Amino acid sequence: MLKKFTEGLAFGGGFGISFIALWYLTAYVVYPMFLGPHMKETVSEQLSEINPGIRNEIFKPETPFHELSLEEKIKTASFVALAEYKKTSSGKLTPIIMEFLKEDPNSVIYYKVGDEYKTYGGPQDSSMYKDQKMIIFFVGSPASMRYSTTYSGERINSLGDIPEKLLREKCKNNA
Repeated sequence: MLKKFTEGLAFGGGFGISFIALWYLTAYVVYPMFLGPHMKETVSEQLSEINPGIRNEIFKPETPFHELSLEEKIKTASFVALAEYKKTSSGKLTPIIMEFLKEDPNSVIYYKVGDEYKTYGGPQDSSMYKDQKMIIFFVGSPASMRYSTTYSGERINSLGDIPEKLLREKCKNNA
């Protein structure tokens, strides 16, 4: 009986391996040969008849927001907020939105000036953050955060060492 059981396991294992090999060949070798690049073009052409602007958008890989240049970040953002770290009533340092450097009137955001910006486990009572500010880029409508960076002083190191004043001008020109 044990011999029959092991023969059954061997048969089942072989069958399983064969099934996986055939699935792999079909999914990753045979199927793409038939649908290759010409199929993407066909779909793209059909969609471009409906909406001419969609052809370039559909198969274009999206660049992650953090890899965009500063100008592209500002252009893409619906809102750019400036927050400062303040002590809350609980004694915790937390960023408070002080102003919006850029606002898209056609977009919705669920923050307003004076709101606490909820960070993920931000600093507790750290003296390191007491003079820190934060720039927050929101995208879409309703707007969601895509990128934020902290800085102190008048220059924002992680945005190419740009002065805050120049960032404000760029945001106003891109509004």
